[in-house]
Amino acid sequence: MRQRYRSGLLGTTASKVFDCSLGQAIRVDIIWVSNISGSGRTFDLYQVADGETASTANAIAYQVAVAANTAVRYEGPFYFVPGDSLQAIASAASAVNVHAYGVEVQAGSAESLAAPRNNATRVVEAPPTSPSMTSAGGGLLESY
Repeated sequence: MRQRYRSGLLGTTASKVFDCSLGQAIRVDIIWVSNISGSGRTFDLYQVADGETASTANAIAYQVAVAANTAVRYEGPFYFVPGDSLQAIASAASAVNVHAYGVEVQAGSAESLAAPRNNATRVVEAPPTSPSMTSAGGGLLESY
């Protein structure tokens, strides 16, 4: 079953979007990062292994600029193994959201063992325009 993992509004220190618990692995297919403020911001995304902290060594995206009221989409897959977490930081508090969409796969399954941890591409940087993707305030809503 497809899951949506949501960060809420990011702060200026690393916060977890989700943790991958023991016995599970998560394949994230799409990550949306939306700037809901009227000013340009930057963000970082990290795939943090158990016992690590968010740093440039485990950055998926680092200091990526996103224009006011726009969103950036990354297409995976990203594979998270037990103990991993997806973490994010924004350049300004209460300005950026992260939404990740994926599925749980059994830890140790052929899919989770055969795939690289991160095989993603940044594919879009544009304001969401579809009514199904925006709220009245311009924020990104679940559409996957």
